[in-house]
Amino acid sequence: MPLAGSRDSVPCGAWGNAPTAGRVINCVRKVKYATHALNSEALSAQYTNFARPQTRPQLALPTTCILSRPLARPDTTKGDTHTMRTAKEYRRIAWNAIRPHWRAMLLIALTAVLPQLIEFFLQLLFGLIPPIDMQFWFSDPSRFLAAYDAFVVQTLAPNLLLNVLFNCLSVPLTLGLIGAAQRLLRGEDVQARHSLTYVPYSLRAIGLEIRIVLYAFWPLLALAAVTLVLLLIFHSHGVYQLFCLASLAAIAFGVTRLYSMAAAKYLMAKKPTLRVSDLMETSRTIMEDRRLNLFLLELSFAGWWLPMILVCAAVFLLVGYNAYVVCVLLLPVFVRAYMVTARAAFVDDWVGNLVSSADDTASITPKSI
Repeated sequence: MPLAGSRDSVPCGAWGNAPTAGRVINCVRKVKYATHALNSEALSAQYTNFARPQTRPQLALPTTCILSRPLARPDTTKGDTHTMRTAKEYRRIAWNAIRPHWRAMLLIALTAVLPQLIEFFLQLLFGLIPPIDMQFWFSDPSRFLAAYDAFVVQTLAPNLLLNVLFNCLSVPLTLGLIGAAQRLLRGEDVQARHSLTYVPYSLRAIGLEIRIVLYAFWPLLALAAVTLVLLLIFHSHGVYQLFCLASLAAIAFGVTRLYSMAAAKYLMAKKPTLRVSDLMETSRTIMEDRRLNLFLLELSFAGWWLPMILVCAAVFLLVGYNAYVVCVLLLPVFVRAYMVTARAAFVDDWVGNLVSSADDTASITPKSI
């Protein structure tokens, strides 16, 4: 028979005190009282120990009572453990979402590439497309390259202006494609008019694009500026070769930083009123350890892209450059919508409860992840 103060005694008494029926009853009453206080808003207003949700109610209970221990210790066996889905699972989720609405998504994806098509036809109209003669190319490559470079230098300013203008026009339309993919994943209906949803946020979306490019490729831009100065001073071909080698490292560095910003557009599609800096910081937090997973997801679409690359190459060799450009813009339209939907599923998996609904008004900050 264990002594009253030993560890083998009845667990409702403190060490050195004999357990009594009165103390057990008292513990049970206190547990019932705490449970009732947690479930009642009226009582929580009267007892400040239970008024705030972040206050642990078990602190109001006697720590020596074993009946209070389930309340006093959080259940760590039910933690927020998220299992990473495979690329195949994300593709299946995207396919199941896009298949019933493929016509609307195809129209939205076509709308997103419409500015590039208009730019190309304007370049044709004003003679800004370099003439590419395949026979001339194969017969005398050096003369062909010299003529090509001269044409590019002459038309550089108007081509650059058109490129910047129509790329800016395509930014909110691309955001519309992302938003449509997110609507499909939420089980909502999608119509062609949803491609224009983010036109009122065009300036904010363009600002995000500019900041992402600067964030990713500022070393490359700085390297190009330094190389230009060195070329003007030394006029050495070795400087140009050094620039090419250093550019490879700068591009690799920029690509990794681009993957850090991969979630920024998808977050803007959910919360277009958020600050650009908040979107970028949250994207960096979400993608910190998941850049490789996103790369593998995109790589899993190689089975779709390789046949299209072969078709475009055949069109370039057999038909010509102009047909090749149209083929490059129009052929991958559906696959692009498919990939955007898979990326949206990937990002939604990790944003989770943070921005799970388009109507949720809670702000996205890295602190809340």
